[in-house]
Amino acid sequence: MNKITGAKKGSFMLETFGCKTNRADSAKIAAFLAGEGWRPSGEPSLYIVNSCCVTGRSENRVLKRALALKKNHPASEIVLSGCVTDSLKAAAVAAGICVRSYPLNANAPSGFVMPGLSKRRGRAGRQRYFLKIQNGCDNFCAYCVVPLLRGPSVSAGAETILRELAALEASGECPSEIVLTGTNINQYHHLGYDLLDLIRAIRKKYSSRIRLGSLEMPLSGDFIRELSTVPDICPHFPVPLESGSDRVLKKMRRNYSVSGFMKILEEIRKYFDNPAITTDIIYGFPGESEDDFNKTLNVLAAAGFSKTHIFPFSPRPGTLAALDKPLPPPVMKERKARLSAASEKASEIYRRQFIGGELEVVAEVERGGWFYGTSGNYLKVRFVPDNTLSGDIVRVAVEGLSSGMMSGSVRETLWTATR
Repeated sequence: MNKITGAKKGSFMLETFGCKTNRADSAKIAAFLAGEGWRPSGEPSLYIVNSCCVTGRSENRVLKRALALKKNHPASEIVLSGCVTDSLKAAAVAAGICVRSYPLNANAPSGFVMPGLSKRRGRAGRQRYFLKIQNGCDNFCAYCVVPLLRGPSVSAGAETILRELAALEASGECPSEIVLTGTNINQYHHLGYDLLDLIRAIRKKYSSRIRLGSLEMPLSGDFIRELSTVPDICPHFPVPLESGSDRVLKKMRRNYSVSGFMKILEEIRKYFDNPAITTDIIYGFPGESEDDFNKTLNVLAAAGFSKTHIFPFSPRPGTLAALDKPLPPPVMKERKARLSAASEKASEIYRRQFIGGELEVVAEVERGGWFYGTSGNYLKVRFVPDNTLSGDIVRVAVEGLSSGMMSGSVRETLWTATR
């Protein structure tokens, strides 16, 4: 028996719920298991579900999946890891499902291919590598359970981060794109290094383009200006709005105003061409009036978001907002419909401006005569390949848009790893 996994060494499968940080954590768990002699498999002896509990719905989805695995694979061990609330842990343990933590400081051994990724057409590599630089949060927003589950903000040392990238390179996997992830990467700080210092250190050593996995308000115009001087930063800024009402933002304990938020969008567009600005909005926060909600719709229409993730307010145990009276279900349903329609309209407007233009796209998956990938400004693109390999960054002439996906053909290859 293995003292950490609790199971005999054999094969494993890992499923990830939630955010980019969880994806980075899953890669570390897989690397640890591989280093311990485990192998990824479609019919494993160990299933690990890396959990997300940011909303009640996500928690229920995790439990439902774990219970289904337990029922359908009685000979396998089922393990929950990651963000696990007390209620989820109790339900899992009652069903005979284990809850464990795994070391998150492992690098994959040479030649190892993470589960869910593969070596395509002779080239090994992670096309987009999720690099976790920070964990935890010190903000304690009124609705958010994450600080209770992940703890206070802790940053990885710059040397540790660079060693992880060096180990990745040494294993023959040079990613096309490095995605910096964390619970709140604005809070990155280690021995005098802030987020900009870290980005510059990575750029000095590696040519991969760099994407910021998430950003939190407040942001400064100086940060945006200095970031624009670093080559090959993806013009994609995920900045949660949460509400377009100052009154609701104050109740949420969000430390910014709507006008401050809009000013930062102006700064981003000042220094980056046609950037993608994605956001999160919570509807139905306790006490949100019709006027508050209309203000959010107005901000959504004015901000020009490329994509909006919308969430119903979900009372999470241990948070301040969980003590307040929720809005009636009919009101929640109606606001969801209006917000969804406004979000789709804004996304469509943003995407359509690129028809007839060009996008720089990481080639990720080849299927059915098309390559599928992600552009620097975070659009999903399918294109006709031209001797393209997985992991190449190509310039795509955009010819159309269907069901939210851009389509086109390759004009040139801009970046490629060793073939």
